[in-house]
Amino acid sequence: MYLTSCKILGIKPGADLNTIKQAYRRQAKLYHPDINPDPKAAVEFVKVKAAFDYLVKNSDFNTGFSSADSQTEKSYRYYSPADEEYFRKWQEEYSRKRTAVKDLDFKTTLFGKSVFYFFHIVFLFTAVSITLSPILTVAKRGFLPDENVVVTLITVSFSSLFGLAMLIMILFSVLNRRVPLRFLR
Repeated sequence: MYLTSCKILGIKPGADLNTIKQAYRRQAKLYHPDINPDPKAAVEFVKVKAAFDYLVKNSDFNTGFSSADSQTEKSYRYYSPADEEYFRKWQEEYSRKRTAVKDLDFKTTLFGKSVFYFFHIVFLFTAVSITLSPILTVAKRGFLPDENVVVTLITVSFSSLFGLAMLIMILFSVLNRRVPLRFLR
């Protein structure tokens, strides 16, 4: 629409407001119905008026940006190799940080490192004490039971402790609202 309006008024794209007004006056004198009795002139005058209105309405947007030597246009379009290199490095660093955050394991995202390590140590001591408790009790009495009994006791102890630890972790995660509840359904 902009180029068509410029063509109707006979001006170059990027013309200032004064040039647009002068071109309109010149065209209006040629095609105004009071001056030119030709019926086609009235149609041309309507086109000239519409083109003038469009260019005046959009003159702030159109001026200065369509000329090839506009300094503003050059400053928006030009990126130096240093700018591109800086942006590339920034993008790599940002990407690296995002993947580092994604790579954090369950212990860091759920409880924080210090709390996790505390629970981890408590869990290990509990598991060892519960596992060794029946064996030490049997050893104090003076006899060692069958090897299958010891393996069964160890397996039951570890599986029950693991289940209890998972329940505690789920409870803490729900209380902290770090894990959405939809995963528990």
